[in-house]
Amino acid sequence: MTTVTTNKALVLSGESKNAILTLDEQIVNCIGEDAQIIHTGKKAKIYDNEGTEYDEDKGTIKHGKNSLFITTGEESFIEASSKSVAFASGKKAEISYPFEHDESNEDTELNLVKNSVAITTGDEAVICCYASNSVAISTGNDIWIQDLTAGSIGIATGSNAKVGSEGSFKTGAIFGDNSSIIGSDGIYSAFVGGKNCTATIGENGALLSEFPLEELTAGTNSVIVVGWHDGERKRFSTYYQGTDFEGNIEWVTKDPETGKKTKHFRSNTYKTTELGELVLTGTYESEKDISWQKD
Repeated sequence: MTTVTTNKALVLSGESKNAILTLDEQIVNCIGEDAQIIHTGKKAKIYDNEGTEYDEDKGTIKHGKNSLFITTGEESFIEASSKSVAFASGKKAEISYPFEHDESNEDTELNLVKNSVAITTGDEAVICCYASNSVAISTGNDIWIQDLTAGSIGIATGSNAKVGSEGSFKTGAIFGDNSSIIGSDGIYSAFVGGKNCTATIGENGALLSEFPLEELTAGTNSVIVVGWHDGERKRFSTYYQGTDFEGNIEWVTKDPETGKKTKHFRSNTYKTTELGELVLTGTYESEKDISWQKD
């Protein structure tokens, strides 16, 4: 393991990419695989997967995997690649996964970072987990785990945490109070272990909450299980979309005279009471002209 203390901008390549770095505001570019880098400086930035290679048949391919990155300073940044472990303990730290460009693959899913682990322990940290089959864990308060996708899991244990994505992912879990899980357009399972929390699940989603929820929305074919206390024991109430509540629905109408097709949307917001009752709190309706779509 090499200790480097003088270069503000540093490139690590070759067979040995093991280093302990201490400078504040240092930028580190890592080229290749199997790196082990520890950085203790404030506002340090580590970029993995910076190297490229050109294959006559496959085009330009960025590489970099199987690495370990650790930062301890405040406002650090790690951009990691596939099969990597990234750990950041400082306040306002950020871990991100870039799009792994590969001209030989036009399928976006194939170009995602894969099988990686990101962990933050400081407050106000951010993990951008646009990576398939990966895990993002954050233990600080006021954090955000975002962009979960394709079989990935997000877990937050602190208060005022946000976990979620616009797309589908595997599982989201929040354990702190005043936290939220967001995933209105995605298919995923959600667990809520804190009080005064909110949750949004999409089509075919499943939501389990240990305590009553301040606010929730749910898509078609979803199920909600919420805990409450009757004064003597813990109880759980179960609600099925389409049977026990309407949830978020959409439908299409066609004007028989003009042929105009319209897609209608209705989103319903609920909360659960201290007695486990599901109560409608609001409804929002919208519509969109889809006449251009073929029958």
